[in-house]
Amino acid sequence: MPSVPAVGFFAYLGADRPAADLLRDTLAQLVAVELVGLDSAWVAQHHFAESGGIVTGRLPSPLVFLTALAGRTDRIRLGTAVVVLPAEQALRLAEDAAVLQVLSSGRLELGLGSGTEPAVFAELGVAPEDRAELMATHLAVLQSSLAGDQLPHGHRIWPPGTGVPLWQGVFSAERAEQAAGQRCHLLLPKLAPGVSAAEQAETIERYRSACPPDFRGRVALSRLVYPTVGDVAAEMGDELRFQVGQINRARARDGQGPWTLEEYLDAGLGAFGAPAHVVEALLADPAVRSCDEVLLQFGHAGPEQAEALRAIALLGSEVAPAIRALGQPG
Repeated sequence: MPSVPAVGFFAYLGADRPAADLLRDTLAQLVAVELVGLDSAWVAQHHFAESGGIVTGRLPSPLVFLTALAGRTDRIRLGTAVVVLPAEQALRLAEDAAVLQVLSSGRLELGLGSGTEPAVFAELGVAPEDRAELMATHLAVLQSSLAGDQLPHGHRIWPPGTGVPLWQGVFSAERAEQAAGQRCHLLLPKLAPGVSAAEQAETIERYRSACPPDFRGRVALSRLVYPTVGDVAAEMGDELRFQVGQINRARARDGQGPWTLEEYLDAGLGAFGAPAHVVEALLADPAVRSCDEVLLQFGHAGPEQAEALRAIALLGSEVAPAIRALGQPG
């Protein structure tokens, strides 16, 4: 563990609201994240979200969004978790990242992933079966160009030498070891059926063992939480039903019966309710105790704006101090 673990906030932009409202409300939430003393704000890239109900996310252009956030904040680091790298033109992504790094005074954390949605790749003209190869080749271009290396026809990107940290989002220990060898920091997902905290703690250990001696890889992981002094079912009912629905679609594909809401809550995949309960769940999590940064999220849509802002205030006053105390002597 670092001497003081960092605590960030992860926003998915999954609510079914008019685009202007959703973007404005999320910017306000992430400004509040800085004001309450958290360390970072992260968003995910999702293409082609359909209207109607909660979705996994509605943000095709995360660097554009983070540029707007950079102009409204001074201190928090600004992360992507993740940009789907095989579907990107790597050199253009490097240029955009370099500009944002300068505009934000060095606060960008560029998280990358290989993607999981074949239909999105097809729409973007990328063969899904090529994504592993494209991930590797695009990562090499991104690293080289951001380092200021000369391009094949003699150019270099501008601004040069911005030093953007690169992260990879992975789901397995094998991919974590590969990310370490590629000198990328590590992003791990929230808990889900088949993804346990103990397994993530083991993945973290394997990642750190695989890091080159001169590369101090950092590890950040997501956790689904919602601290409130009110009624969780009333404030987070739609989100909880969405989470159960996602799980039950996967269970149906595997020939398993559906979970009830009570079974989901008993599974410990998130921590909802009194701040003390949220703290207790996070402190008991072996992966949280092993990582460098915890990215707290309210789910894909989360509560309404007023409740979200109240919960962010509780993250700053109650939850973050307890997590940071993990790194304190005694």
